[in-house]
Amino acid sequence: MGMQFFRVPVAPVVIAVCVFWSSSPLLAQDQILSEGDRQALLEKLMEIKEGAGGRAKNRAGAALAAFREAATSDARAHALYLNCVEKVRFEDEKRTGQDFREWKRRHKEREDSPGFRRLLRHQLNWLLLTIEANSMEDGEQVTLSGRAISALEAILGDDSLKAAEVRVLSRDVTETVFALSYGIESEQKWPTSPVKLDEIYRNYILPPLASKNDVAGYRAAWGKWILQESKLVEIRSNSSEKGERSAAFERFLLEKRPRMLWQLEQQVFAIGDQKGAALAMLEHLEKYVGHKDEVRWTQEFLGLLEPQSEPEAE
Repeated sequence: MGMQFFRVPVAPVVIAVCVFWSSSPLLAQDQILSEGDRQALLEKLMEIKEGAGGRAKNRAGAALAAFREAATSDARAHALYLNCVEKVRFEDEKRTGQDFREWKRRHKEREDSPGFRRLLRHQLNWLLLTIEANSMEDGEQVTLSGRAISALEAILGDDSLKAAEVRVLSRDVTETVFALSYGIESEQKWPTSPVKLDEIYRNYILPPLASKNDVAGYRAAWGKWILQESKLVEIRSNSSEKGERSAAFERFLLEKRPRMLWQLEQQVFAIGDQKGAALAMLEHLEKYVGHKDEVRWTQEFLGLLEPQSEPEAE
């Protein structure tokens, strides 16, 4: 069954404004707006604003329904993709049905695969989260953290994930044919790519755990983040020599991973487990002797252990 796309009727609004403008004798005779003109214009503007809000809400609702259905299987995700491509790249650009059929044949021969269809589902799932985040008040997006974790695990838990697929997932989901077909835009309320791990974890996954002083959950989430970062670096910099680690992956293990582990203990110290974090930080310094951040880490550790001096009374 073909997908039904939401179309916005704009002509009545434009006609209403034009009729008002041409029928106002004062506007036709004088360049200065009277108070009555201003009020009439404001009334029309409010009508347009209310209509735009309703249309945006309807677009989001239609998109949610379509995306949720398509995300239930690889085949449905691919079927929606084909319909969206036809609309955005062919119908909207006034290209012929023959053009689309030729593209579809090339797509089947060169691009379509189980991995590609799975990739489409990942995009749809992240787009669903983006739409829901857009509808929330600022600060409420952290309630989506559990679903974000599930989405990341589905993507980075896939052993067959390739560098080319990671590059696709790095793109803004609000610029996919799915989003373009339904008029979905980024409102900067949610990371636009599921592989922006730093933004996702620091802003949406870790804060709820810190606010509850859930040290065990915080450590587990941070550990998961490190493993996922490692997986991304490994995929992106896959060595051509079988069994050999790339230079980028080695650098991650030697430099960035120790930094992330240190930051973890700093945060754990701040949210309450000072003893556990202090012991882990001491062990960290002993393990990573010679790391380029060793001096800074030592200074930061001293700052945590030395009692803060009380300000002198005047």
